[in-house]
Amino acid sequence: MANAWLALLGDRELLALTEQTLANQQDALRLTQAGFDGGNATALALRQAQTAVEDGAGEPRAIHAPAGAGYECAEPAGRNDGSANLLPSAPIDGYVVAEVPAGMDSPC
Repeated sequence: MANAWLALLGDRELLALTEQTLANQQDALRLTQAGFDGGNATALALRQAQTAVEDGAGEPRAIHAPAGAGYECAEPAGRNDGSANLLPSAPIDGYVVAEVPAGMDSPC
C-alpha cells in the first residue's frame, strides 16, 4: 500500500511538472510567433516551437493514469466519497515511510 501511495504521489508531481512545462512551451510559441510575425524569428524556429507544444500536449494525457491502474489501494478505503482529496499537496520528498513488519496483512 505504501508503494502505491508513493507512486501515486510521484505521478501527480510528474503530471504537475509536465503541465507546467507545456504552459512554458506555449508561452515560448507565442513569443516565437510574435517574433516571426515581426520578422525577428525564422520559420524553422517557429516550427520547432510548434512541434514542442504538439509533443508536450500529449504528455499529460499519457501520464494521467486511468482508473484501475494499480492505485486502488493508495487512498484509504471507505473514507473518501470523492468529495475530498485525501492526498497531501506537499512534495513527496519530505515523506518518511515507516518500516512495516513482514507478514502484516494488507487489504489490497
